[in-house]
Amino acid sequence: MKTLISVLFTLIFFTYSNAQNFFYQSNLSHDVRVNDAIKINHKFYLVGKIDSLGYSRPYFGILSNDGNLVFDTIINGNGEFVNIHLTNNSIHISYYFNPTPNYHTLFDFEYDTNFVFLNGVNIGDGILEKSKLLNDSLILYIGYEPPQFSNSVYSCFVAQQNIVSGKIDFIYPFFSQSQISTYDIIAPNTGKYHLFTNSPDSSSTEQLSVHFLNDSLQRHKTFQIKSSYSLFGSDSSIMGAMSAEFVSNSIFLNSIANHPRYLNQNNSYDVAFIKFDTTYNELALSFSGNNDTNYTTTRNSISYSDGHFYTAATGNNDIILSKHDTLNNSLNVGFFHNGSTLELSKVLTFSDSVLLVGKTNSQYFALKLDSISNQLNTGLESRKHPTLSQFKVFPNPTKNILYFSSEKARAKKVQIYDQNGILIIENNSIRKNAISVGDLKAGLYYLKIISEEDIVQTYIFVKM
Repeated sequence: MKTLISVLFTLIFFTYSNAQNFFYQSNLSHDVRVNDAIKINHKFYLVGKIDSLGYSRPYFGILSNDGNLVFDTIINGNGEFVNIHLTNNSIHISYYFNPTPNYHTLFDFEYDTNFVFLNGVNIGDGILEKSKLLNDSLILYIGYEPPQFSNSVYSCFVAQQNIVSGKIDFIYPFFSQSQISTYDIIAPNTGKYHLFTNSPDSSSTEQLSVHFLNDSLQRHKTFQIKSSYSLFGSDSSIMGAMSAEFVSNSIFLNSIANHPRYLNQNNSYDVAFIKFDTTYNELALSFSGNNDTNYTTTRNSISYSDGHFYTAATGNNDIILSKHDTLNNSLNVGFFHNGSTLELSKVLTFSDSVLLVGKTNSQYFALKLDSISNQLNTGLESRKHPTLSQFKVFPNPTKNILYFSSEKARAKKVQIYDQNGILIIENNSIRKNAISVGDLKAGLYYLKIISEEDIVQTYIFVKM
């Protein structure tokens, strides 16, 4: 760590350059991935890992605002930098250290904004999968502990660090005979946490479960999250990987959904952005995938900024980047592909840009896109897909009139189905891009809009 500290101490911050898009791809000679990034003084600070000679080592790099490499280094120690957080005037880097196969330790390294080392804290044991800054004083860490030596039991963990008082709470919520994946954690109420994992001890190990933890990190309830995907068959399910945010008293999940019989598609996976209330009653759902591509992915990501969500996932070497409002209307969907394999780690939003980081082939990439325009001026390719990229549907929820508008397409037919898949409203003569739903009972319905170019689908919520 001394090498990193001394080099970071000597960094000179460059002058501000105007925002512009870039796609940066490293040329390092080993397998490397960027896990996270922050922006300070108009530069992007990247953390991740590099695999060299059978070892995983922490990686740190800096990109200028226009995509030029300012600095990068590899730390001589087994493990990886997982996340980087900026709070007040402190930078916290979460570090997973594994000197031997059966020994794993989590650290938090603290720097000031000039990257002068301030403090190092041993959080506890385990393999870190994500750390999340909840506020200016609290960082949560989630991951798992693999079987120790002859022990065949996995254990999932949550740790929290109060970075003001220095207090660390650490607990293993549950144990399993199968591999546990921890996806994300949110705090809908102060001191009340929702931890998202797979369901390792059920018949459907890839399905998504939520665990309710109290302020002492004790688990008091667990259940599998369901969705109205059941409208497309009882074998439909929500799966990981996923990312979550809690905004305006609603829970938003960016996840992978499996609906084998949905519209008789050959490939059954899709990217689903789902809005729930705090008891996980579904409020809205939108698709962000493509009906001719398999969108299984190792990582999903979600970022919220200035009243909009940016969701991203990878599938079939594409990055799918979507922009949504808080009602879950999809405002824009784009696809990025540069001819190589792309593995997404994270999407981040800043005041003037969106940054996607991850891995391409054996190198890492950072893709910066302008986020100022409501149309998401990314230059990404748009494709035909069963989402609301062509139409904006509003208001949703509604109780009288539902409007749908598009600058690129004209609706020819609108259909509304109930949750049993029964057609209850059909309008073949669309003149004012509106349809009345005032006679429907309150609840969730399936909306299909048919245009010359596309068929788009989403869910609408009729309120009292």
